[in-house]
Amino acid sequence: MARVFAHDYNITTSWLEEKSANTFQNGAYSAALLKPHHITKVIIVTHAWHMPRAVWSFEHAGIEAIAAPADRASLERFRWAQLLPDYTSFSRSFFALHEALGLAYYRYHYGAIAAGPEGHNELGKVSAQRGR
Repeated sequence: MARVFAHDYNITTSWLEEKSANTFQNGAYSAALLKPHHITKVIIVTHAWHMPRAVWSFEHAGIEAIAAPADRASLERFRWAQLLPDYTSFSRSFFALHEALGLAYYRYHYGAIAAGPEGHNELGKVSAQRGR
C-alpha cells in the first residue's frame, strides 16, 4: 500500500508496519507505532472475507478500526447453473471457512478484548467478558 501511495498519488507514508507475520501481529505492531502519536482510530482496507478478523485484531490492540472492505463478491443475475458445484464456489467456501476458523482461533488463543477499569475497553465498548 505504501508503494501505491508513493507511486500513484505521491503521498509519503508516515508509519509503516513491516514486522508482522499475521493479522493479529499487524494489529499489535501497528498499535505500538500509532499510539505514541495519539492515533487511536484507523481505516482498515482488506478483502471483505478477511475484514472481521482484521477489525477484531486491531480492536484487541486498542485501536478503533473502521472497515473499508475491498473486492466484495458481485451480485450477478441468477442462473440455475450457479447451483452446480464448481471451483469458484469451492474457493469461496474455503476462504469463508478459513476466516471463520481464524477468528475463532484468535479469540481462543489471544483472549477477549481486554476491559478497562470500568468494564469498557479503550474504544468505550462493553467487554464481552464483563459479568461472566
